[in-house]
Amino acid sequence: MARMLTPSDYGIIAMVTVVTGCVGLLKDMGLSVSVIQSPEITAVEINSLFWINIVIGLLLTVEGILLAPFLAMFYGKPEVRGICAILSISFLINSVTAQQSALLQRNLQFRCLATIDLASVVVAALVGTLLAWRHWGYWALVASLLAGQATALPMVWYYFRWMPGRPSISEAARHIRFGGAATVGGLCAYIVRNLDNFLLGKYASQTALGVYSKAYSLLLLPMQMLSGPLSTVMLPVLSRLQDDELRFKHYYLQAIRLLAFAGMPLVGCLVVVAPEIVQIILGPRWHESATLFRLMSLGAWLGTFNIAIGWLLTSTGKITRLLQISLLSAGLFAMGFTAALPWGARGMAVAFSVCYLVLNLAILTFGFRGTPVRAREFVQTITFPALASVSCSLAGLWIANQITGGPWSRLIGLSTLIFGLYALCGISFRWGRTEMKETMGTLRKIASQFQTINPLQTQDELP
Repeated sequence: MARMLTPSDYGIIAMVTVVTGCVGLLKDMGLSVSVIQSPEITAVEINSLFWINIVIGLLLTVEGILLAPFLAMFYGKPEVRGICAILSISFLINSVTAQQSALLQRNLQFRCLATIDLASVVVAALVGTLLAWRHWGYWALVASLLAGQATALPMVWYYFRWMPGRPSISEAARHIRFGGAATVGGLCAYIVRNLDNFLLGKYASQTALGVYSKAYSLLLLPMQMLSGPLSTVMLPVLSRLQDDELRFKHYYLQAIRLLAFAGMPLVGCLVVVAPEIVQIILGPRWHESATLFRLMSLGAWLGTFNIAIGWLLTSTGKITRLLQISLLSAGLFAMGFTAALPWGARGMAVAFSVCYLVLNLAILTFGFRGTPVRAREFVQTITFPALASVSCSLAGLWIANQITGGPWSRLIGLSTLIFGLYALCGISFRWGRTEMKETMGTLRKIASQFQTINPLQTQDELP
């Protein structure tokens, strides 16, 4: 779609979604996380949480519609009003599927979840591309977002065949307490991810925000490819192992090894070939996105495993510690982005990387205390892929400056070179061979989780 739309189209959507996304974090008040983490849960609790989600979804939909004119006044963009009002419908759609999705994840029904996600992405892409081709402009992006969510709704209800009963607020009290802390933490994390967009949307141009948001989308690619699917598996699995420290540590470190071993070289490769990817996929008018991504690369590299502290603290019930880290990160990034604002999008990109580095040092200092995993064990697990990926990326950057050619030939050649060097590092050292063997074992274990016995969950089979 990026070739049929303009940076300005993406920029105006980013102006809205940075606010609606923040409001959307309240859509289930962290209740889904509580359902996944709880050692035990009753049918009455599930009924109660479902109706609470419906009420929250309705309130947020009304709130989004009422907020629309004020958001348009804030940005000075009248078109923002209609976009915000229409996208508010997504709050209600998500509230209808929140608990079923959480229960599918809790019950390790990963094949069902993967099918739903794939169908949603395909439908959203088809709708967005068709409407962009028909010159709908930014409305193509609005329709794409809603089409993906609307596709997921009936599929979730199909895979989780259940009818809600009468609620009991007293039965849901413990989930509300847990979910409240998780929601505050989620809001802080959202500030970290979107304050830069908010500030650029207000004080920079619409086009600058569009270019910056595309660079950020490229940054999120490794996280979406690895962290997202792995989080779906690891959170419920670790929650079930929270009373078995040895097995918990084993599975946690194996997941970290997988994230680092696959994610770090992927980020390193993207840093080298970012100009070629932008030119091929987005076109020449997006060339600044490649520069911004390279400035964000340290944050992207650290972000490949940053989500893992959330797995650790959420699955062990240390939600207060996670909240403290979230508050720290929100304050840190707020100061960094505000200080970088005079330098525009490039300043924001540099601030992003610097703040991520400081945050991860703080997490290593106190984030692992009182958990089954020590910070030293975490560092040892990521050391080999970190050293190997940095070395290969630096070599790739040097070679990229020495060669010429078209974007396709450079993309294929440089990518092959970087991953080839990385594989060579792995097989050339005994340490690397051990890491590769253990990583492949982890991949096989995770893949086996998607082989479900019965994808259709009924009310009689509630956990």
